[in-house]
Amino acid sequence: MKRENLYFVGAALLASTSLSTFAEAAVPALRAAPGAAGTAVAARPLSAQVFAATPATTTTLGPASLFVRFNQSISSKFTLTVNVTNAKFVATAGQVGANAVNFEVSSGATTNTILAINATSLCTVTPATEKVFLDCDPTGAGVGSVAAASLNGVLISNVTFDNATALATAGTSVTLDGSISVGGAVFETITSTNVITSRISINNNGAAASTSAATGSIDVNASTPFTASTVGGLSIVIGTIDLSPNASVGTDLFTTMQATGIIGAAEAKLTTAFLTDDAFTEVKIIGGTTTLTRGLTQVSSGAVTFALTNATYNEDYNVRVQFNGTKEIDVTSAGSVAYTFTAATATSSTNGSAPVLGNSAVAGISRNSGFTININGIQPNTAQGGSTGQYQSLLRIANTGTTAGTVQVVLRNENSGATLGTYTSPTIQPGSSLQLTSGALESGAGVTPVASVLYQATVTGSIGGYVQHVNWNPSAGIFTDLSGRRNSVNGTNQ
Repeated sequence: MKRENLYFVGAALLASTSLSTFAEAAVPALRAAPGAAGTAVAARPLSAQVFAATPATTTTLGPASLFVRFNQSISSKFTLTVNVTNAKFVATAGQVGANAVNFEVSSGATTNTILAINATSLCTVTPATEKVFLDCDPTGAGVGSVAAASLNGVLISNVTFDNATALATAGTSVTLDGSISVGGAVFETITSTNVITSRISINNNGAAASTSAATGSIDVNASTPFTASTVGGLSIVIGTIDLSPNASVGTDLFTTMQATGIIGAAEAKLTTAFLTDDAFTEVKIIGGTTTLTRGLTQVSSGAVTFALTNATYNEDYNVRVQFNGTKEIDVTSAGSVAYTFTAATATSSTNGSAPVLGNSAVAGISRNSGFTININGIQPNTAQGGSTGQYQSLLRIANTGTTAGTVQVVLRNENSGATLGTYTSPTIQPGSSLQLTSGALESGAGVTPVASVLYQATVTGSIGGYVQHVNWNPSAGIFTDLSGRRNSVNGTNQ
């Protein structure tokens, strides 16, 4: 028993054999019309958006031509039966009931030369919604009889489908199968084959935008440590947005739909901790012809929305975050982009069901080395409590790592939080430490001490280690360790 597969061809559905007994069975033919050769293709990629959210059963697909190529030539009466799954044939006048039938035959010894013979008068078509019967006598007396010629296949024109509401769910297929009978016995079987498969008409069946490559870590060696990333500096790409439409067809099954045919408007909502970072200034999505920018004033609850129009949603975008270069970038976990679409106005190829996409991840950023430590209650190098030098603050900075490096100490007014100046240390070797008086900090940072103002300091360094805050009372001869932590990557020493 021979088996065949079904294919769409230009404006035709084709069936080809899955056996290799005959040469042409192994290479299915593709044609836009009888007599035009071609190559086999997969099922028609129908846009799921040709259906509404609640699709109507009357939505029609086609017309197309159904072509069945036989695995073995026939020269006698035969019956072709084609069944349909996940749709129905339209069996009204002017559709299947008014089909034109053509035979495909080989001409003489040149078997690759295909002749299209009008066989309408030699076949009777019996249409039904679930199947089509074709009874043919290729040797009959009608116009187009093939007599002794080898009959290789049949092409039935003007086939239309409806009741294909399952195709509103992307990934669903319309399937055809059937048989060819001669003398009441099955001569060949048509293998069940997908001829139409629906998909979301954007971004490869609606897959979410892809996350960019890892953004690396915060740069501990920046001119001000931790104010830039190791990739991109002050401007880093954290993800991509892919809104490119794919090559899906409309209800005619052959015309590719454009993005404007399925989308009225689109919106991309970015949610990421970057948007609440003190170092954040703006975020952009950058496409081939479009750049959309959102700044601090447009951020709400850690999210920002990009409104896309017909002119902008037909592109791929990079999501790029910009920092100010003066404040430290916080360690940030991954975020997301959520998509919302509205349907286009109904056209001849769609009644405007909008694509649906889920959330897509965007990258965060990490810190691989270095430390940041906050220290409160640092005494200025001036009279306190009416006694000069009654209290003195000392900072001991230890490098417990294996690489030499410097640290920076940002001094702030502990009451107002205003930045007063920045001290940069000399190089601290591995296994060694540096002790700084408040006077040394003030001098290096260009700060004039005020007796009533204590300092809050942020110590950042590209080294691994810790900071110890010691209070020295020379009058009483007492050292007091005010540090609350040791070997801390991120912490606060009191």
